[in-house]
Order: sequence, then C-alpha cells, then structure tokens
Amino acid sequence: MINDILTLTVKHPRYGYRRITIVLREDGWRVNFKRVYRLGCQESLKVPKRQIKRLFLGTSDHACDRHRPEHFNHVWSYDLLTERLENGRRVKLLTVIDEYTRECLARIFHAVSESPGGGRIERVRMVCGGSEG
Repeated sequence: MINDILTLTVKHPRYGYRRITIVLREDGWRVNFKRVYRLGCQESLKVPKRQIKRLFLGTSDHACDRHRPEHFNHVWSYDLLTERLENGRRVKLLTVIDEYTRECLARIFHAVSESPGGGRIERVRMVCGGSEG
C-alpha cells in the first residue's frame, strides 16, 4: 500500500491524504483516511504549497491602471491605518511610499475629527516633488 501511496503522490503532487484514500478505495484497497494520513506522516509526505500568482500589470475594463515605477517619484503608494489608543481616542496614520525606492516619504498622524490628510498631502508633494503617476 505504501508503494501505491508514493506513486500517487509522485503522479499527483497536489493530492492530499483524503483524495489519495479515495483513489486507493477505487483501486480496491480497504483503507480509511486515518491510516493513509499516518502512513503519509511516516513517509514525511506533504502537499507542496501553491505559488502565489503575480498580479498582471496592465489594463482591463473593470480595473484601474497600475504602473510599474521607472524612476524616483514616478509612482507613490499610500496606506491609511486607524487605531484606538489606550485612552479611547481614535487616531489615523497615513503613510506615503515611493514605489521605486521603497522610501517612506511621509507619516502623517491625525485625530479622527480632522480630515484624513487635508493639506498635508499637498505639503508632501511640494517637499518631495509630487508623484507623476
């Protein structure tokens, strides 16, 4: 049975112990999931993790245009985080990053009652030269 399990894992590397049990039952073996799991652990068989698919940098009908940065200040990214302090106040943190150099251009803290960036983003543009994209 171990040889059949090993041949199945070579032939179908994405099959887990449950699927291998089903195939073994179709081949005539009287086996349950627990036994196949135990034998797989003894043989140190693991299902390899899937590779992460890279996002396509292009255009489509229902997506925004994403640009690959070509030089400094070509593409900026920003992230807005909301946190609650120990005293109960909520604050927001806005970070602006240049995609080409991965340099953090600005970290802006403000209370929730204020506007989320307001004129501060304009000051970052004036100091850093502004994003083209």
